[in-house]
Amino acid sequence: MSVGVVLKDPSCDLTAQVAPLAESQGMTHLMFTELSIPDVDRITGRDPFVLASIALSATDRLRAGTAVTGTVFHTPRHLALRAATLHEQSAGRFVLGCGVAHKTFADLISVPYPTSPLTHVRDYCDELRAISGRLAFGGGFPVWLAALGERMAETAAGHADGLILNWVSPAWTSRTVDHAVAATGARPQVAVLLRVDQAAALRRAADTYLTTFTNYAQHFARQGLQTAQEVADATGSPADDPVRLAERIAAYHAAGADLVCIYPADMDDAAIVELVATTPVP
Repeated sequence: MSVGVVLKDPSCDLTAQVAPLAESQGMTHLMFTELSIPDVDRITGRDPFVLASIALSATDRLRAGTAVTGTVFHTPRHLALRAATLHEQSAGRFVLGCGVAHKTFADLISVPYPTSPLTHVRDYCDELRAISGRLAFGGGFPVWLAALGERMAETAAGHADGLILNWVSPAWTSRTVDHAVAATGARPQVAVLLRVDQAAALRRAADTYLTTFTNYAQHFARQGLQTAQEVADATGSPADDPVRLAERIAAYHAAGADLVCIYPADMDDAAIVELVATTPVP
């Protein structure tokens, strides 16, 4: 049973601070999201591969990587070469977490989105793994695939090394893992991203996903979650309740997650450091 942390667009300084802290706390992974969202006044989103390199350079045992990088924004060859370089740098501690990303984001920056995301990501993962097997350096990096629906989870089980679940309840985690194994006969590594924040912030984030992204609205509906409060209660954990957080981490592990990554997506730097320092690690 492993615990890690996911950071969204952290500064290089915060990354260098959190990485050794997470390792000293017994955490096993530090993962970084990829953002490519235009804003009215600025473009946000630091490079998750550079951040992973900082984290890997500051630690000895911690695994670091992306959770997730969008396949529609990169060719398989370029993504594989970046992953291999970091895998070589860290003596095998890099993890490439990828996913097809949101059509909403792709449209905003005029990036073509596949008509069949399932076919796209299946072929993409197959090509990543094929390239990894032919590389002269850094080959063998694990490929984890983010999934919402059951068919994408099947794709992760059959064409990747790991499955990343986001905004899921423990019960839905168990159901998804059981379905993927039954459909493919393969048992991938399973990572769950667990949103942690103040209660009001969790509700706001849940409402944003519920009202902005059609695929997430469908994802919540499949879980029987209709309101932002229901989503926050079922899939998140309050940052100011360490007992509740410990219970949630244990519940996800019991549901089949090999790795639970706390995800303080909208917390400030000081609060993130405090959270990492106080999160219970089994």
